[in-house]
Amino acid sequence: MTINVYTDGSCIHNGQPNALAGYGVYFSENDSRNESKKVIGKQSNNTGELTGIIRAIEILENNLKNNEKIAIYTDSEYVIKCLSSYGDKLKRNDWKTSTNKKPPNLELVKKAHGLYNTYKKFIKLNHVDAHTNNTDEHSLGNKGADLLANLAIGNTQCPYSDSIEKDEKVYINISFENKDKAKELGAKWDIKKKSWYYNISLDTHNKEKLNILSKNIQTDKKHKDIDSFFPKNNKELFNIDEDPTESLYEEIRNHRESPVNTTFLPNISSISAKKFENNTSIDSKDKIYIKIPFAKKDQAKGYGARWEPSVKSWYYLPGLKQDNIDKLLKLSK
Repeated sequence: MTINVYTDGSCIHNGQPNALAGYGVYFSENDSRNESKKVIGKQSNNTGELTGIIRAIEILENNLKNNEKIAIYTDSEYVIKCLSSYGDKLKRNDWKTSTNKKPPNLELVKKAHGLYNTYKKFIKLNHVDAHTNNTDEHSLGNKGADLLANLAIGNTQCPYSDSIEKDEKVYINISFENKDKAKELGAKWDIKKKSWYYNISLDTHNKEKLNILSKNIQTDKKHKDIDSFFPKNNKELFNIDEDPTESLYEEIRNHRESPVNTTFLPNISSISAKKFENNTSIDSKDKIYIKIPFAKKDQAKGYGARWEPSVKSWYYLPGLKQDNIDKLLKLSK
């Protein structure tokens, strides 16, 4: 029989000097093993997530020593990668990033990675969506862990509505240079939509700062060379080893195209091509955005479609040949 356990971290004023973090470990209602405590040391959402999963394994260590199987459920992609792929890379590099820097939360990452790999044969890691308001076993388990994590820092209930819907995520454009600052302010990466967002429950002060960052990228991109959106070195842009969150960019990285020049634009009108030659960004109103399945991206490029990193979408220009437009529209169906 497998033992199910749910973990979560919480933090108010994340990224601020007055941040306060907690964690929750939830088995079931009124279970004596449930745990709700404040984080010791650095106060952040990620330290809460890491501490929660560490405590879950420690609480069940005797069970693991007896070869009992456990399933850990967490809504944190960060934690899962710290215990697996990202943690493995750090360990191979003497617990340093690819640029020989000390990664964030190193001691917690080492401890979590070590515990997991000691009992890896008997532990199954599972990612669960957060705050779904669903009534299935795992949604309720995640909600229980979330409540315990919030109780640890003085919230008597989860700071989320009982009717949370997707539109309660506020999506924003964040440049790569500002990603760390955005995460400190509470922004999160939506792997499905390939976009940054923050929850409406986020501290007002942090929301204002994130909105300023988002506005800055809208202004700056009008003055940048188009090549600046397409660095030749994928590592330069995505720096996967530097931060596990960036591994979520992998799908986007696969979309990245070579630096732009007119030899890649055989079907674009001379006026549009001239805009590229002059290294000025094409106005978004000139672009017609379409949905292209990842498996058909090469075909789409062959018909003249291009990838727009800032909005995570494919598009074509009005000057494209009608025959190619028809083919692109067929691909998008």
